Amino acid sequence: AFFAADCRSSSANFFADLGASFSYLPHKSGGKEVADDAQPQQRETATFVPLRAALSAPWSAMGDGRDGGVRRVNKLAAAYLLCAAFERTNGRPPSAADVPTLVEGVAAAEVANGVKAGWLPVAAVEDFIGDAAARVVRYEMPAVAAVVGGILGQELLRAVTGKGEPVRNAFFFSMTNSQGTIENLGCPR
Repeated sequence: AFFAADCRSSSANFFADLGASFSYLPHKSGGKEVADDAQPQQRETATFVPLRAALSAPWSAMGDGRDGGVRRVNKLAAAYLLCAAFERTNGRPPSAADVPTLVEGVAAAEVANGVKAGWLPVAAVEDFIGDAAARVVRYEMPAVAAVVGGILGQELLRAVTGKGEPVRNAFFFSMTNSQGTIENLGCPR
């Protein structure tokens, strides 16, 4: 199992790779008592991809199999992938000074990743980086780290015990809108 977490200013995320074939017991539905003669719960299997494959996943694929499709995807996920591409190209993570360069590249990245123009708002990139112009501090926020760290702790327990459906394969949280979402970065459905 591989887990990686990152907290930047008012947003944070983590990535999980539990292998090509992770077997788990799904949660019991409804919390009802199970009769002694009931069938044992069937194990399910989830497929994960390595971080390298997840970072090269097209943005349009994040909406596959989701109600509302790609329009319901947390834009921080695309900002994360945009910053990962910047880091691969430049050999370093982006800083607040790089936000104008990243924003200039958004239109080309949207076309390359199969989403319509204007899908990734500048505010999402600024929120992810922590740009001072966006009125966001450029330091880690303990509350944001606590939220994501708590959810990551739950995922570690799921990985160890094999009980409960795991996050496939990324989680993003923003203090700006108090929204946390699970996003699928390249995992087959």
